[in-house]
Amino acid sequence: MDIFKCIRFVVSHLQFQAHLGFELVHLADSECCRIYSEMNTGDWQWYTLHQIPAIATIVPVICVSYKTHLTNVKGTRHAWPLYLTIGYI
Repeated sequence: MDIFKCIRFVVSHLQFQAHLGFELVHLADSECCRIYSEMNTGDWQWYTLHQIPAIATIVPVICVSYKTHLTNVKGTRHAWPLYLTIGYI
């Protein structure tokens, strides 16, 4: 399975578009102290996006693996399937 095809599918799927954010955000409280909540609020993303071409963006992908039993009889076969979570772009 091509990871880039999976990412392109999720990003281009109309049902997911309302949950994806494309803009960088500076958040601050009432005392003007920065608030960091998501990746698009951090300094690294601001700096990095100014280093890549204007038509490009950053797509953070979180990969998670959980142990899964493949056999219920003996329980000797296990796998660690990879779950992809695309936070936003």
